[in-house]
Amino acid sequence: MTHLRLTHQLYVYTPSSASREEVERGFPLRETEGMMSSPPRYVYILLIGDLNDEQLNWLTSQKAEGNISDWKVTPISVMTGTDVYSNTGITTVSTGYEQDTKEQDQVSGRVDSTKQLRLAIELVPNKLWGVNLHKILRRSVWNKLREQVIAQQNTRCGICQAENVTLTCHEIWQYDDMSHIQTLTGLIAICAMCNLCKHLGRTKILAVESKVDLSKMVEHFMHVNQCFR
Repeated sequence: MTHLRLTHQLYVYTPSSASREEVERGFPLRETEGMMSSPPRYVYILLIGDLNDEQLNWLTSQKAEGNISDWKVTPISVMTGTDVYSNTGITTVSTGYEQDTKEQDQVSGRVDSTKQLRLAIELVPNKLWGVNLHKILRRSVWNKLREQVIAQQNTRCGICQAENVTLTCHEIWQYDDMSHIQTLTGLIAICAMCNLCKHLGRTKILAVESKVDLSKMVEHFMHVNQCFR
């Protein structure tokens, strides 16, 4: 199990696209820190703790030169319009997906029928669509995590156990709608069919565009869960 303590978020506001590109090229990221652009307003960066001296000095010099307008550092949170989902700041890479969820239920006393399914559809608050670790971390860091998870699973799908298939690294999120806390609890490598089931909303869009066969996805869902219509 690996922990990445990404605890703070940095917003770097830029006056132009050229300035934004300069931030993307020049900001001194530490290992595992990630960056995501939000044109045309700012660059969003995940930090391990607060700014270090090198980062602070770089921002100060860039502002003096007029390359950035300002910056702001806050504890990690994901803005969702009128709501705010706060991230715990700890990313866990774990292969014990089913065991982890069972232990969480035992601790909390929670009963959720979807946890009885080996392959469950995961619903994401619509304002958080597209907010994921894959987009925020540097590609080299993300690829390293992905390769680690796949290797730990012996290149098998972590849900249906399919072998000799292309695997996607799936992020396991939990959403607390009462306190608006978004927690990334782990990563699991899954096959394309399990991935389609997980992301049903996107899969339906692809089906309308004739890019996937929805009936095959339904068949896979029932086969893995040993259930019927």
